[in-house]
Amino acid sequence: MGKTKKIFKRLFQICRLDWNQLKEEEDQAELENELEELLNFDIDINVPNVYFKGSLLLCEASRLGNEKVVKTLLKNGAEVNNCDRNKCSPLYIASSQGHIKIVEIFIKHNADVNSRNLTGYMPLLSAVENNHMQVARVLVEAGANVNIARPNTFGVEMTLMAFVLFAKNDIPFADVLLNAGVLPHKFQKPLNYLLLDGSSECRTFLQKLVMAGFDLYCKDWVKMTNAKINGQITEVSESEVNMLRFLENEHKMPSRLERRCRTIIRSSLTLAKHTPTGHLQTKIDCLPIPVNLKRFLLLEYL
Repeated sequence: MGKTKKIFKRLFQICRLDWNQLKEEEDQAELENELEELLNFDIDINVPNVYFKGSLLLCEASRLGNEKVVKTLLKNGAEVNNCDRNKCSPLYIASSQGHIKIVEIFIKHNADVNSRNLTGYMPLLSAVENNHMQVARVLVEAGANVNIARPNTFGVEMTLMAFVLFAKNDIPFADVLLNAGVLPHKFQKPLNYLLLDGSSECRTFLQKLVMAGFDLYCKDWVKMTNAKINGQITEVSESEVNMLRFLENEHKMPSRLERRCRTIIRSSLTLAKHTPTGHLQTKIDCLPIPVNLKRFLLLEYL
């Protein structure tokens, strides 16, 4: 038992080292050799280690983003989907830290991009919250579920789309989520007002969401904006006026048949399980239909 503990202690030390700070290449080579030798002992590296707070070697290597250590551990039998005592997978930890190369390695080794830890967080949620948007894009491309709700914060349980718009104001990534297949839904009332009162870019994107079948509760915002215009008390921007006219027009006219058809097709494709990836844009690209219809389904005409 004492020998096993010493081996694990040294392995964890190696996994927690920042190899980028090593001055000589010889030092890295020496550590690589030592790592290989230690892994040759009869030890189980796929069980959360009782000596080190229930962590795993692969999880610790992922935390530091050490590509060489991660590859060595995987080569020596480390299971990519094994989790630590908090149910955090190596992919989740790498995503949280923004180590995009490590994330890509795990995805190539069939890591579960939709695993949840004890608090209900998934790799995509963690990457977005920690502002690792390039990692988030990689996860979305790999089939991460974009129709997930974020645990309650700000007093409101938000969908991922709502969180990206409200808390991050990242319209380009919100567009990525839409293309990946976010199902149309109704935004919570408190968020509706805040989003409509947000940036010009956000209001323009909200119009696109409405055209994609999303439901905005906007009566209060329309009433308030009309009061601003009529009372001339507060200056109203061109963006607000355009959004007001758009929403008023949407409420006066029932949804066109073509829009309903597009929403139904997009939702059906998102929920379909027969394709190899969950990414909506990929599914649409694979359809045997004319290019113009594909562009229509992808909202490229809006």
